[in-house]
Amino acid sequence: MPDRPLTPLTPLGRRDPLVERIGALTIAEVTATAIASVASRRGRLEDVEKAAAGISLVLPGPGRMSQGDPWSAMWSGPGQWLVMAPFDEHEDVVAELEAVFAGAASITEQSDAFARFDLTGAEPAAVLERLCPLDVRSMKADDAGRSVVEHVGCHLLCVAPDHFAVLAPRSFAASLRHALANAARSVAAIAALR
Repeated sequence: MPDRPLTPLTPLGRRDPLVERIGALTIAEVTATAIASVASRRGRLEDVEKAAAGISLVLPGPGRMSQGDPWSAMWSGPGQWLVMAPFDEHEDVVAELEAVFAGAASITEQSDAFARFDLTGAEPAAVLERLCPLDVRSMKADDAGRSVVEHVGCHLLCVAPDHFAVLAPRSFAASLRHALANAARSVAAIAALR
């Protein structure tokens, strides 16, 4: 037993999530999201879709995400999604979803597997296009994609035209933040010259 209480840390190793403003863009570390992977079991896709509809969870198709209250989801493969909800109300997201899907899907906890950074404000696409080959400028609200950012596979979510989210493996958090900040500084420097 430790001598002092354990303190949870963000993927960047901080007590509080990092929020930094660079030019007209804000980069925020997001830690208040419960995440679970949901994979339909063989022959049970229809049951999964019906169960999801029962809790107003929209399971999107390829290249898409759905935003709801409280459930959001992102397509991650055929019959597979990352399902997200506010952590404070859904800390035990796996148990909740296991009860909903009643054996029709395999559910795996993913909350601590990912680091998430939200880019909001002016030109988040300009930052991301410097870091990955995905055509982020053509993405509209609720578009999602998987791409490589600084040689690591990441999920990119277009929440709104001025709001993108990047999910990466937790172990990549510091490198991703560094890359995002450098790209944001580049965008800000160019904007200052105009």
